[in-house]
Amino acid sequence: MIILGIDPGKDGGFAILEDGIVIKTMATPNIKDKNNNGIVDCLKVSEFLSENTIDEIIIEDVHAIFGSSAKTTFNFGRNVGMVESLILAYGYGLVKIKPKDWQLRPWRKVPIIKDSKGKKDNKARSLKALQIIYPNLDYKMLLRTPRCKVAHDGIVDAILIAYSKCS
Repeated sequence: MIILGIDPGKDGGFAILEDGIVIKTMATPNIKDKNNNGIVDCLKVSEFLSENTIDEIIIEDVHAIFGSSAKTTFNFGRNVGMVESLILAYGYGLVKIKPKDWQLRPWRKVPIIKDSKGKKDNKARSLKALQIIYPNLDYKMLLRTPRCKVAHDGIVDAILIAYSKCS
C-alpha cells in the first residue's frame, strides 16, 4: 500500500510511504503572490502527485490557529484549500485525520518534551518519535533543501501522518 501523508499549509510537507517504508518526501513548495504572501506552488505539488503512484492520501485535519490574525488565518486556509483542490482534481479521495489521532501511535513511546520556557514542544517530540520508528532513515529526507541542517517540521509530521495509517 502506497500512502501519501500531508501536513498542509505553507510550511508543511509531503511524504510517501510504501508498506510503511519512507520512499519520498518534499517540503511544501512555495511561491509569492502579487501581495508578497507565501502560497503553495500548485505546479510543483501537481508534478509531485503526477510523478507518483498513490493508493491513499491522508491529510491533517487543520483549523484556524488561536491568536492568529485574520490575514494569517485566511492565508493558511487558502493554502490548505489549494492542496485539497489539487488532490481532488487528480481524482483522489481525501482522508482527513485530526492531529491528536495521528500523534497517538508514534508518540506512545516518547515522553513529553518541553522547551526552555517549560512549554510542550510537539515538534521535538515528533522528531524523536520519527527517529525511534525509523532509526536508519536517511536524514537528508527530512531536509527542506540539501543545504539545510535541521529537520523540516512539515516533512517530519507528513511522515508520521502517513505512518499512522500503516498497519
